[in-house]
Order: sequence, then C-alpha cells, then structure tokens
Amino acid sequence: MSMDEIIARQRKNTAASPFIKLQQIAMEYKISIRQLRRWEKSGLMPPRARRGRWFMYDKQAIARLMASRRKALR
Repeated sequence: MSMDEIIARQRKNTAASPFIKLQQIAMEYKISIRQLRRWEKSGLMPPRARRGRWFMYDKQAIARLMASRRKALR
C-alpha cells in the first residue's frame, strides 16, 4: 500500500467520524485555539469525550455552536 493510499484512507475515516479534534475545529472554522479554550472555560463549548488518547467534540454540536456564534457576531 502506497503512502498516498494510506493518507486517503485516513482522510476518509476522519471525514466519516462523528467526532472532531480541537485543532481540526480551529482549522475548519478559521478560529484560534485560544478562543476555543476561552469558550470552553466559559462553558460555551459542548462536553468533550475521550476517544483513544484524544479528547474530541461532537461535530454536530460544534456546527450548531459555530452557527450561533456567527449570528451573535453580526
């Protein structure tokens, strides 16, 4: 199996997963990790779950949060 096939398989598995890492949230929604940590501290972020060795968030809950925050910023 070539390296390109391995990377493609990992991306497919990540896209199909219902969970997302904090770093992926920051990249996808173009928001700093520092801001996400502030939201977490103030209680705005949904609860996180331990998945393997990482803490991950539910993608749907994050999408709802980002949609509500975008409306509040306007």
